[in-house]
Amino acid sequence: MQWRYFFRPVFGHYTDFTSRTSRKGFWLFWLWCLVLGWWLLVLETWVDLVIVTATPDMVVGLLSFPFGLALFVPSWAIQVRRLHDISRSAWALLWWGVPVLGWLLLLVFFCSPGTLMENRYGPSRSPSWSERP
Repeated sequence: MQWRYFFRPVFGHYTDFTSRTSRKGFWLFWLWCLVLGWWLLVLETWVDLVIVTATPDMVVGLLSFPFGLALFVPSWAIQVRRLHDISRSAWALLWWGVPVLGWLLLLVFFCSPGTLMENRYGPSRSPSWSERP
C-alpha cells in the first residue's frame, strides 16, 4: 500500500463538502487520525512524566488540542463526502445528536458500499467491479 492513500483524504480535500469519498479513503483517514492521535498522547504523557515533573498538568493537551482543532473541519468534510458516496445528504449527520441509535445508524451508513454509478453528488471515486483488475 502506498502512503498517498493515507494522506489524500486529509490534505487533498481538506474542505471539500461537495464530492464523494470511498469507504477505503474514509476509514484510512480515521485510522491515520487514531494512530497519530495515539502517538501524540504517548508523547505528551512521556513529556509530562519525564520532563515536566514540577507542574504535571501543563503539558496535557499541548499537542493533541491543536491536532484535534486542525482536524475538526476535515473530519466533518470526510463524513459529508462519505454520505454523498451512498447518495445521502449531509443532513444525515444530525443523527449524531441521537445517542446510540443515531450513532449505530451512522456507522451502518459509513460502512455501506457506495453507489458505483454517478449520483447527484458526482461520479464514483472507485472503479466499477467490471473495471477492476
